Amino acid sequence: MLNTAKRLELEHLEVNPIELGYRWDALRGKVLGLIDFRLENGNPRQWYIDHYLYDKDLFENASYIDEVYWVNRVPNGILGEVFFLEACEYFGFDCVPTGGDEDSWGADFRLASRDGRQTRFVDVTINTSERGLRQKNRVGTFPTLFIPWHTDYYDQRHSPSYAEEYLTTGTFDADMFVDGILTFNYRNLHDLRRSVWRDSPWGEGYMAQDGITYLRNLEGVLDILKER
Repeated sequence: MLNTAKRLELEHLEVNPIELGYRWDALRGKVLGLIDFRLENGNPRQWYIDHYLYDKDLFENASYIDEVYWVNRVPNGILGEVFFLEACEYFGFDCVPTGGDEDSWGADFRLASRDGRQTRFVDVTINTSERGLRQKNRVGTFPTLFIPWHTDYYDQRHSPSYAEEYLTTGTFDADMFVDGILTFNYRNLHDLRRSVWRDSPWGEGYMAQDGITYLRNLEGVLDILKER
């Protein structure tokens, strides 16, 4: 009920079209900046370049929106990465986007602890479906952080997205965003540990013993985010 009320409140909140335009331009500019950084750094393959040029074209042509909810129809993954980067900057983490070649290998960001003793490459995704978990939780890959798209993981049907909330109110709750990351990913870490040492929640033998390295890397990323 709380999230339904929150969505209704946002939907009925009068948004000045000029302010909406400014906020969208700011958000769109950060997306385009991230895309350009990845295309201009590293040595990405042509399929990667084509993919990001397609996304870039979508955002460049989306220069005006008249409905806040429309933001949920543009590529959400890159928007999620922008909000993750914003949260890291808010808390003062040393978080740097990877170049196109590293991104194509599965590492979206290089995240360092405040004391400089830990540096981790990490993949981020908003896909928290069971299929997404299976695709991302794999041995031999960079650890994946499942990041929130909606303001409540457990009521995604009714809760607004972080993008909607930003466009409507001009605010982004970085603390709640990171809380959501830690809550979901510690639960995921717990389930993955069960799959290594006991029966997997997704079927016996889902992750082999060598998945321990993956778990340690994921735990290292979460330890950094806990420092906030």
